Amino acid sequence: MKKFIKSKAFILSFLAVVVLVATIQLTAVAVQNKYKDTQLTDTKPVSSLRIQVVNLRGAPLANAKVTIVESGKTYSTDLKGYTPVMQVTFQETALTKTVDGNFSFVTVVVTRDGYVDYILYNCLIYKERMRSGPIITLFNTGESSAKYISTVEVPPDEWTQEFLNKIKQNYSAAKQDD
Repeated sequence: MKKFIKSKAFILSFLAVVVLVATIQLTAVAVQNKYKDTQLTDTKPVSSLRIQVVNLRGAPLANAKVTIVESGKTYSTDLKGYTPVMQVTFQETALTKTVDGNFSFVTVVVTRDGYVDYILYNCLIYKERMRSGPIITLFNTGESSAKYISTVEVPPDEWTQEFLNKIKQNYSAAKQDD
């Protein structure tokens, strides 16, 4: 009888441990799944950009330093003047949310010894897409007296027209409210 009680107690203890381990594992899986869902919803889309750097005659410039200001990362151009494919986090802005939100901007700084520094404000990137370009032309320091060159890239014409139309609609609606 004692053996029977001991074996029954052993089996019950063993089953309790199995149930406890299974409960812990299921809880761990649930927590991991909850964490994964949070990660997926909090993650920003990634876009890609590949820039070519050339001189005034269009010859590629190797060893130019290309920095994406928003990420703080710097890349070097190869013998054909190209950066590697640069991954950038897509950040929506109030401007891009106004119409379609499929593009955004980053700031690009290009430097190379013997050349005038170059800053491209509002370099277009496209949501979850690769952009090949722009081509950035550097001036040799002997070809320019400028300390730096800065330019601004503008959104595509279709977007700009749609944006203007939306702003004008807002003006019309505001006039009707007066």
